[in-house]
Order: sequence, then C-alpha cells, then structure tokens
Amino acid sequence: MQKKRKKWYWLLAGLLILLLGAGGAWRYFHVDTKGTVARGSAEAAAVQGKKSLIVYFTYSENIGSTDGMDPDAVTSASLHGEYVNPEGNMQVMVRELQKRTGADTYPIVVKDPYPMRFEKMSARARKEIQEAKDVPLRDPVPDLSAYDVIYLGTPIWWYDLPAPVSMFLKKADLSGKTVVPFGIHRGSGFSDNLNHIQALQPGIKMTDGFTIDAKAPNETVRTQFAAFLAKLP
Repeated sequence: MQKKRKKWYWLLAGLLILLLGAGGAWRYFHVDTKGTVARGSAEAAAVQGKKSLIVYFTYSENIGSTDGMDPDAVTSASLHGEYVNPEGNMQVMVRELQKRTGADTYPIVVKDPYPMRFEKMSARARKEIQEAKDVPLRDPVPDLSAYDVIYLGTPIWWYDLPAPVSMFLKKADLSGKTVVPFGIHRGSGFSDNLNHIQALQPGIKMTDGFTIDAKAPNETVRTQFAAFLAKLP
C-alpha cells in the first residue's frame, strides 16, 4: 500500500511540475473566452462621433501570397495553435469596428513577408522583439492629421508588441490623438503593453483596452467586443 501511495505521489508531483513549469504551460491548454479590459489613461478623450482610423496587424495578412495554402492557416491571426474558427479574431474585431464607426483602415504590412511555416515565423518574430529590430513596412505611414481617434489592433507576441506594430508607433505622429487598444493574446492578456504603447507615443490619450484569447469563438469575441465599444465615452 505504501509503494502505491508513493507511486501516485510522484505522478501527481510530476503533473504539477509540468503544468506550472516552462513559463506556465497551463495557459497553452486553456482558452479564456472572457475578454480582458485593461485600464487606460484617466484623461482619455471621448471617441463617439470623432473621425477615426483602424490601424491593425495580423500574421495572416503578412505572409505574402497565400496561393495553395490551407484556408484555416490563412484566416488564423495569432502565433499559437490550431484554429477551428472560420476567421481570425482580429479581423472579427476590425469588421465590428467598421460597422459601428465607419472608420477607415490601415493594415500594418511588412516589406519582407513572414514565413508561412509556423516554426520559422515564430523564431523570426521572437528574434525581432528580442533585438528590438526596426522592421521595414511595405506601405508608408499615412497622414494622420485628419483623425481624432486611432483604434490600434495588435496580437501580443512573446508578451510584447510585434516588431511591426512597434515600428508603426515609432514612425507615426499620434500626438494629441485618442488611442483605443484592442487585440488578441494566448494567455498573457495585454501584459505591460499599454505602457509600452504610451512610452512609444507619450503624447497620446489612451482609453481602456480590450484583448481576448486568439482561440475564443468568433461569436463570443464579436459580442464581448461590441459590449466593450458600447461603454467607451
């Protein structure tokens, strides 16, 4: 009986180590379908009725030609996992914004497309972040002087902003504008990236932000994001 108890003890201990180790591996098995709202600046301006632009970045729109690719791979919008959603959750939120605000859009697209293979793309993305690389963008940053509100959509990669998003923020002049952050993650929430955005653009007014697990069902994302938008001033 004592030997059996020891056996079960070590099995349970090993399972606990597996779940808690490797940087919190549990988050890779758990899909949080409840969106996270992160607090922005207390002095953030109102967004209703203002001229707005949606600036967003997705992996699926940064892999060059998609000829011959599996449709599921094309519509996925994050670094992690296999997807059963018919479309990427970032695109779901962009369309919801367009429907509610009529905003213009500016997709952030890199000059040198990311590899289509997940492993290669992931390695490149991590290196860009770790080395704080300036990643050339395909299209010039537009004249933003006519816009009052910038909706900034970004995934969180390796607990940080993807290098192309950081590059946009370095190039753009957002002084005096209201920024509404939104996007997807795979267990990290926004991490510290609202502060990162503010550090790259100290002259902005930041509202609360919304982020949700990249694998959450499309309809759940649509509903929760719409509720978030309705609460903005």
